[in-house]
Amino acid sequence: MARRGTKRKRVHKPSDSSKESPLTTDMDIMLKAKQIMKRVTDNLVHTIIMHRDIISKIDQINNVSRKKATIGIFGKSGEGKSSLLSAILGKNDLLPSGCFGACTAVVTQVEANLTDSNYIAEIELFSKEEWEKEFKDLFRVLSDESEDRNGDLFEIAVEKITALYGADADKKTLEELKKDDKFTEIETFLSTNKKTISNNDVSEFTNDVASYILHSEASSGGWYWPLVKSVTYKVPDCHELLEHIVFVDIPGSGDCNKLRDDKWKSALNDLRHLLEYLKANKAFSMALKVEDCDEWKEEASQKGEKDFHFKSVEERNIGETSDHEPMVYEEDNISMDLGPNFAVVTLQDTDEVMVVASDWLSTDKKQCYWPPFKSTEKYLEAVRNNLEPSTGGKPWEILNVIFHAEYDTYEETVINQVEQRALKYGLNLYKVVTLQKSNELTVIPATWLNEEKTQCYWPPFKSPEKCTEAVKNRLEPPVMVEKPWEMLNIQVHMECATYNQAMEKQKSLKEQRERFKSPLFVLEYTLPQISPHGTKRKREALPAESPLTLGTKRKREALPAESPLTPDMIMENVRQIMKRFSKNSDQIDKGSMKKATIGIFGASGEGKSSLLSAILGKKYIVPSGCFGACTAIVTQVEANLTDSNYIAEIELFSKEEWEKELKDLFRVLSDESEDRNDDLFEIAVEKITALYGADTDTKTLEELKNDDKFAKIETFLSTNKEKSSFSKSDVSEFINDVARYIQHSESSPGEWYWPLVKSVTIKIPDCREFLEHIVLVDLPGSGDCNKTREDLWKSKLRECSSVWIVSAINRAITDSGPWGILKHCIEELGLGGECKSINFICTKTDDIDPGAYIRCSRLPSRDQISEDKDLKKECILHRNENAKVKVKEKFEKSKLKEIFSTDNQFQVCTVSSNAFFDHNLNLEPNETEIPKLQDELKSLNKSINRELVRGYVNKAKGTLLLIQSGQLDTDKKTMDMKVIELEKNLTESLKELNKYFDGIYSDLEQCLSKGVDESAKSCVASTEKLIAPKKDGRGFHKILGAFCKNNGCYWSKNWDNILDLNKTLAENLHKCIDEDFKMLFPVTGTTGKSLKEQIDKFSIIQSDPANPTLPMNNIQDFIKIKETELKASLNRDIVDMKKQIFSSIKTAIENEMASCYEEAAAVTGIGSMKIRQDMLITTVGNIKQDMFNKARMEVLKKLNNLKLHIKDALEKGLKEAIERSKSQTNEHRDVSGYIEQLEKLSDQLSD
Repeated sequence: MARRGTKRKRVHKPSDSSKESPLTTDMDIMLKAKQIMKRVTDNLVHTIIMHRDIISKIDQINNVSRKKATIGIFGKSGEGKSSLLSAILGKNDLLPSGCFGACTAVVTQVEANLTDSNYIAEIELFSKEEWEKEFKDLFRVLSDESEDRNGDLFEIAVEKITALYGADADKKTLEELKKDDKFTEIETFLSTNKKTISNNDVSEFTNDVASYILHSEASSGGWYWPLVKSVTYKVPDCHELLEHIVFVDIPGSGDCNKLRDDKWKSALNDLRHLLEYLKANKAFSMALKVEDCDEWKEEASQKGEKDFHFKSVEERNIGETSDHEPMVYEEDNISMDLGPNFAVVTLQDTDEVMVVASDWLSTDKKQCYWPPFKSTEKYLEAVRNNLEPSTGGKPWEILNVIFHAEYDTYEETVINQVEQRALKYGLNLYKVVTLQKSNELTVIPATWLNEEKTQCYWPPFKSPEKCTEAVKNRLEPPVMVEKPWEMLNIQVHMECATYNQAMEKQKSLKEQRERFKSPLFVLEYTLPQISPHGTKRKREALPAESPLTLGTKRKREALPAESPLTPDMIMENVRQIMKRFSKNSDQIDKGSMKKATIGIFGASGEGKSSLLSAILGKKYIVPSGCFGACTAIVTQVEANLTDSNYIAEIELFSKEEWEKELKDLFRVLSDESEDRNDDLFEIAVEKITALYGADTDTKTLEELKNDDKFAKIETFLSTNKEKSSFSKSDVSEFINDVARYIQHSESSPGEWYWPLVKSVTIKIPDCREFLEHIVLVDLPGSGDCNKTREDLWKSKLRECSSVWIVSAINRAITDSGPWGILKHCIEELGLGGECKSINFICTKTDDIDPGAYIRCSRLPSRDQISEDKDLKKECILHRNENAKVKVKEKFEKSKLKEIFSTDNQFQVCTVSSNAFFDHNLNLEPNETEIPKLQDELKSLNKSINRELVRGYVNKAKGTLLLIQSGQLDTDKKTMDMKVIELEKNLTESLKELNKYFDGIYSDLEQCLSKGVDESAKSCVASTEKLIAPKKDGRGFHKILGAFCKNNGCYWSKNWDNILDLNKTLAENLHKCIDEDFKMLFPVTGTTGKSLKEQIDKFSIIQSDPANPTLPMNNIQDFIKIKETELKASLNRDIVDMKKQIFSSIKTAIENEMASCYEEAAAVTGIGSMKIRQDMLITTVGNIKQDMFNKARMEVLKKLNNLKLHIKDALEKGLKEAIERSKSQTNEHRDVSGYIEQLEKLSDQLSD
């Protein structure tokens, strides 16, 4: 790490050659021992027969060897295994990193090359015969189009064939592929079972080996890993680390090939702890029997101890020689412009924002020297004095940093430091306000406000420059000056973290004022004035005191096309109109719609919190870890629309629910049988210790009840009564408070309340434009034995109108977690839900090693890429595009494609939250794709708001239409005839609707009857297949136990093993109604038969009146508005009720099987698995006909309930509308002008 204005010079401390240095390593001792033993052997040669036994022992000592200690390394691709090993060995980029996922099944091991300085790879391949057998098996999997096809094996087969033979090779037949040139090339390649690569250049070596252990989605063909059993790396110059150790990457099989499976299991059996190696080295050295040699004993005594070991850095004396000499600095004599003096950086290891001397930074500003002072005063003094890093005394650390800015003065730097901290922790240091006296829009520090935020201090400076300086420096009022500071009345508009942000907001508000020439939400046109006698006066400007006054008079028709009103402005304008009709305005509200729910899948650490913070435009605005920290809690984020505080609303278990849960947990803990499920046991331990403290899981329930913490938890539940909430203005305090309800810390067990929590709602201020009508819900999957939580997250899943799958880009293809959950929950998202779209979001796109990526994706090297291009950026963008293609390909092959069939229903985003905030990463904002997601949220939010405002405008218009109809004389006989006509039309329309329902009822009944017959035929076989698999059943008895305890459902923590008997039994019934259900309840679009289309065309207005001037016209328009309002409400009800209809099949089956599950769960002891299997299979066989018939009837019953609900709502609602239309209003005013204004406003909502 070079500093400005200095150069490094390696200085060697002169050694004292007169005194032999002590032996400091086992290797030194070993070499010395061998020399001694050689001399002994030479001396004994002439008496070889006499001393044959001794010479034999010496040979044994010289050739002594033992099996190397094996250190197994487990970890997903992308977790940093390659980087870790490269760092440990001190060889940068030695091991190639995966692009999106390395090969899942090749065993890779790393050991020392003890013979020369080359890098060596020994590759063990399949034989030609073994590959031919494997090849046929792969094509057997590819050709399997049955419903039983294993999706994982199919993906592996596609991956292997395309990796080896090229893109689309998986679509060929075996015979077609054999005619391909690549097939012959591979056959020739397999003529030998071994391949060795040797190179003294590490970069060339890494490139050569990559094809044997990596799989790149970026380029198909020519990747040989499918032919490889194992690869052994031999690395030079790592004698002291790996002479007796081998590192083995054990990825898990993930493969259908038994040879590979045996290989990795063999490696797994060789694992030894590192301590064994240390003991082995000690035994190895002591095997030389030093007590038999006086000279050896003398050498050993130089170490000052009996046993031998490596000397650590701490043990080595200061100045003691080693292989790595310290570097010292010598000043250059060249005069240089040193540039700025101070810098603001974030220390990556502690995440602190600090001020440092600029000279402490490395040239690339990614690292920084850090002084060894514990005292804050000494550190600050070192910064101010620009103290040079010194190697004398205590050494300075070198820390990784994120650079922010540099300044000439210390004071400027501190100001920026404070602002950076404000950005990080969501603090608002500045306010944009209007000074009411002068109506001036300006920026002030937050500290100038009074507590009520209605007044502010104002400095006594006449000079604008001095005022600006006081604001920038956040000068504290009052100050000791001759003139006191004023107190001015103000209106606060916005809060910002930095001065520059506040100035931008001020500019934006000024432009908005200029644009509209009036305060926000005030009419831009003159309302017509109505005389008390009901005649329309000439339009003129309203009086000055009116809240609707404008600066200039306009014609009513002159709504400026270039500056349309926003929905909120339209809303306020309509409110102002309706205030003129006080009696009617109280009866109209904006109405409410259920917020749109966006479900988010993703494991903890995938970047969900960072993603959301970036979308909302402020770092750390969402507490890190609130998403995905606890495996079972539903966490949702929405906007706080009431004030500027952060709010957490926590739904808790009731005291009775927790008592039942606690008993279940202790039942799991006390289970010592072979059937005990380890996952459930871990969950139970985690919950008990999180809540009550360390070792409480070792107590009995009765012992725990005597603990003080037990009483404290009981009091907590009694006090909060299933609800708890708190509010904080400071985001840091809020994060600390909410952490106990959503996070779990292993380091400090006790009083983490998440085991008591069902769900947490976090409300965030200042995000109205994103989340006013949207809620983001983290859907972690259950991972819990509590049915209440399982039902809650599944109900939330059914509410999702959109789903975001969040996965780090380097695991986007291989991570089974989110894909597994989606696969299992396909019904809740599709026919049983309302999900319209899926966004697959690949995060952390800036986390890339360009060199490694170029190798694995076979991109041009650095010298082939234009100098004006940023290498890292080029790699990021290339990987982003490739990831989009590969994720879409995986989606196309999944069952989700059957539901989300159109291109716009599945989108892939590649985002970088870091680069969105840190412009030093050289990605444009649009290249981070955060703005794309922001626009999506804004668009959805605006759409919902527009729909709500449109409903409000229509209600207001309907009210005015009734008022207007009362202004004209209406013949009572004509009115009565019209009422009779409308009532007759209502009766006829309801009859037509009833016919429609009779038709779909009959169709569904036929489909369900067919489903009952098919289910009854296949249910026993499908049950046996699920719960009594013929494959290796080791450990299955534990799974079956958990399965029975959880009402016929089991899922592993990472969702790679899912059993759901209720879903399996419901499968045929669902299949039989799927097509009809899609036609009746499509999530998007039209089918010509859907219930929504039937409701939309329902109307009791058969034709427009012959004479449009009659009051009947207004009445009919009122009826149409009421119909539209009813239809919108019913269409929302249809979505909710169709979920109940679809899920009722599985619910009915689960209810029928409940008693069997309970009885089976109670079975324990030897042979319990077989007893449980027999009980379940027998019960299914005995109750199948009755069970499936009940499920059929439940569907038809709920469909009939939906029909009755729709008919009742239409009949009741429209009869009320007819009744209101014939009632005479007390208002005697001409409101046609207002109606015209509402129509114009409504037209703007349609744009």
